[in-house]
Amino acid sequence: MDRRRIEIQDDEIDLAVVFKTLFDYKFTIVIITFIFLLIGVIYAITSTKWLKTTAIVEVGHHFTNNNEQYIANFSNFRNDVLAYGISVLDQNETDFKDIYVDYNLTTKDDSANKVFEDGFYAINIIGKNKDKSLEKIDEILKQITIKHKNNLEYILAQKSIDLEILNKNIEDTKNIILANANYQIKILQEEAPKIAEKIEQISKILIEKDNIENKEAVSSIQIGGSDYGLSSLIQYRNNIITNSISDASTRLFDIQMLLENMIKQKNDLEKDIKDGYRNTKVMSVATTPEKNKNLLIIAILTFIGFFVSIFSVLVWNVVKKI
Repeated sequence: MDRRRIEIQDDEIDLAVVFKTLFDYKFTIVIITFIFLLIGVIYAITSTKWLKTTAIVEVGHHFTNNNEQYIANFSNFRNDVLAYGISVLDQNETDFKDIYVDYNLTTKDDSANKVFEDGFYAINIIGKNKDKSLEKIDEILKQITIKHKNNLEYILAQKSIDLEILNKNIEDTKNIILANANYQIKILQEEAPKIAEKIEQISKILIEKDNIENKEAVSSIQIGGSDYGLSSLIQYRNNIITNSISDASTRLFDIQMLLENMIKQKNDLEKDIKDGYRNTKVMSVATTPEKNKNLLIIAILTFIGFFVSIFSVLVWNVVKKI
């Protein structure tokens, strides 16, 4: 029990000695801590001030049924930006530190948040000089706009070819397919009354004449180069009325619907060609100071300086007693 009390007393005495030592060297601790604080401040003052230049870009697009069809999605646009812009970066961070592309953009416009839809992306360059960053963005976009313009003009030329093909299909449908369908219905409509008339003639003869000679004379007649009996004529007439004319009318309706659809496609395509395209362009540019960690660095260095000073004082005090 006495031994334990002695150990506790020794601990208390050691702790008291530590605090006394720290108090005796308080100015040394303050000076060392201040030196580390000063180092942090000097670093913050002399460190490079980076600026973030952001250019919001609308990607080029053509039109399909009054809807914009963008020439590149986010992945393609980002790959182009990095491919053309990666050369601006160097390991020593001489002028530029980073380049990247954002999407799902929201900016403040007249104290309100403005949300950009698909097709709007932001090119961000972290650099030392605003003008150099803007110049580099212009260089990148110049190459991208040339590429997009070529692609858009190719799409527009392809639409013109499609329009020529569509016009030919419309004319062929009008002059050949539709005309043939109308002619087929006309022939069937003219044939049905003729057959009905023949049936009526045969029926009258069969009723009025009841001798075998007349029956044999009318047992068959020639229509259109073929011999038909009375029952065959009736069946043929019914087939024309119930099937052939109905099928031909249905086919005519389908052709008319197809023609209307092609004409609508033609009108839409003509409007798309007339609307042309919009090439890739910059919508807005802004430059803001890049957020740095100077305050955090100063705080960390001050904290390190404080503990280094305490450790140094305690070590020095032990060495001095040896």
